[in-house]
Amino acid sequence: MNSTIEANRFCIGAYLDWLSGTRNCSPHTYAAYSGTLDKLVAHLDATPLGEASVMDLEAFVERPRQRRSPNHARGQVVVGSAATRRRDITVVRSLYRFLRERGLVDSDRSSLLRVPLLNNRNPRPVDDDVWQALWGSDVLSDADRVMFGLGFFCGLRRAEITNLAASQVDCDRGQLVGFVRKGGGEAVFPYRSAVLLFAERLPRLVGDPQVFLGAVERRVDARSGDLVMGWGSSTSNRSEGRVGAVRGPDWASHAMNRQVRRVLVRCGLDGGALTPHVLRHSFVTNLLRADVPLHVVASLAGHRDVSTTMRYAAIAVDPLAGLLVA
Repeated sequence: MNSTIEANRFCIGAYLDWLSGTRNCSPHTYAAYSGTLDKLVAHLDATPLGEASVMDLEAFVERPRQRRSPNHARGQVVVGSAATRRRDITVVRSLYRFLRERGLVDSDRSSLLRVPLLNNRNPRPVDDDVWQALWGSDVLSDADRVMFGLGFFCGLRRAEITNLAASQVDCDRGQLVGFVRKGGGEAVFPYRSAVLLFAERLPRLVGDPQVFLGAVERRVDARSGDLVMGWGSSTSNRSEGRVGAVRGPDWASHAMNRQVRRVLVRCGLDGGALTPHVLRHSFVTNLLRADVPLHVVASLAGHRDVSTTMRYAAIAVDPLAGLLVA
């Protein structure tokens, strides 16, 4: 192997060790960062990290990628979205900050990268009719109902669903206990109270809450000692030939995307009718529709800043409705 590539891998390996050790990042974040940096090593090839120009880094961020979205043809090559490019810039800047602080590079040219602007649209929840057709389908298995319910009724992110262990589900108290939030940190969530609240205030979106609660109990019993959804592995395995890559959590997230599309088609719906993260949008929006106080919604959703929650309020709440004369 080229000595420059080896040196680049050493620097990135040190950064990833720091990220997983000192920063205690989640397995999903580790997998995402290691995957991006593995591509950076391949892109730079014989160029040392410390000698990479702004143009080198810009070319990496703007590189063509093969998309796996159902909206793109198989193998279609496109430039990453603004959000994807922003994420790559965040990873590269974090790497160079680490290397600069430890004297492993002399300069940090990543600070000169231009961050693309996002089309900051309001979050869009699942259409009520689509959700009712999906949730009311008799072809859903317990695993399907748990997967969709954890997003729609509990607001869990894709990584939080795929990494949820059966031991973290307390069926007696109806709580998720000590599950890891994306980005790190443990949380407790009252999933039973959440679905009962929705059943009381938005009944047409829930029907019988026991459908979800029963599916959770049966799934947890079936997966005792393992991950609830059964994708990936509860242990992180590094793949030979990649820089500290953790394939389990990353693979599981893609597996969930595929499973969502398959289930939608099986229910007679468009495979692109919703995504795992749109379920989370619905959770926050529906809490606001159910008149749950904003600060409680922010806490349940794990939003660090209530301004994030406020973006959903424009969809969920009509600020002029109370001023209209009946």
